[in-house]
Amino acid sequence: MRLLFFICLFIFGKEAAAQMPKLLMSATNETYQKQQFSDGSILPGVYRFGESVGDLDVIVIPYGSKYIVQCVYAVWEKSYYTGEIVKLHKYGTFNVVTADSNQLVFASFVAKFMNYQKNQKTVILYGDLVKRKPYGKDSALLGNYVSNVERYFADAELYELSLDIKSETYFKRKSSHHLELMRNTLYAKYGQVFRLGGELDEYFKKKEWYEPTLLETGQFLTDIERINLQLLEEEENRRIPVGRESDERE
Repeated sequence: MRLLFFICLFIFGKEAAAQMPKLLMSATNETYQKQQFSDGSILPGVYRFGESVGDLDVIVIPYGSKYIVQCVYAVWEKSYYTGEIVKLHKYGTFNVVTADSNQLVFASFVAKFMNYQKNQKTVILYGDLVKRKPYGKDSALLGNYVSNVERYFADAELYELSLDIKSETYFKRKSSHHLELMRNTLYAKYGQVFRLGGELDEYFKKKEWYEPTLLETGQFLTDIERINLQLLEEEENRRIPVGRESDERE
């Protein structure tokens, strides 16, 4: 019986090691060994990949029985207001995500969820999301779980319409002005530029998180945000007379 146990341990241990890439670029300065990993389960939240891959954070959002994956990474670009080169953040959104056991597949990327020494939740990402470059099975990036989405964004208005689909009643209880701010916050979150000196420009530039960089940000919306936006706009349309609509986006 003991011999059978050791044979099974050897076989399964070998299979687990085979899942690990040969080249693993970690998010910290620690040295990772294959035997320190075991298969984990898909855990929603934020995974950080460290400065070595451009301050890359990967956000995993549950959507019913599905998942949405977003990435946030830092770039050095001109400030919309000052013209100076500053550190800004960009988004990437993957709405079509396939879940299989302990891994997510989106576009040409694979993210495998693992346990590191039984207490640290990690993701082995087979690809560079910043450069949009998939990796083969022999190379991967390693990211560590750092927080849930709420703690990551801190400001509730940034995830108010991003984590679940709201009811029509939810929007009916809001004032028309609040609806306008909610709608435009979805775009401002991704760096939407508003008309310089306009009401929305003045409102959002007071927010510490606001980084205006793009003239169009609709492509970054998640499916959850799109549905909430549709419900919100339907409520707005029931209140706003025809011909009174306005748009302060550049």
